Amino acid sequence: MLDITYCNNTSCPFKSCERHLIHVKELDKEKTEYVSVANFGGTCREYLSYLVNEVKNDD
Repeated sequence: MLDITYCNNTSCPFKSCERHLIHVKELDKEKTEYVSVANFGGTCREYLSYLVNEVKNDD
């Protein structure tokens, strides 16, 4: 059983992140797996840096 909490931030562009919700699709469908989700949008440094750059570029 995996011990990972996935991020439910649907506006995150970083699909290579191991916590991105897109990776839930890769779980073995033959096995019963429980997953945990949380919104890391307010604490993820990569995502926060992305948002800051987006705001700077909109000026």
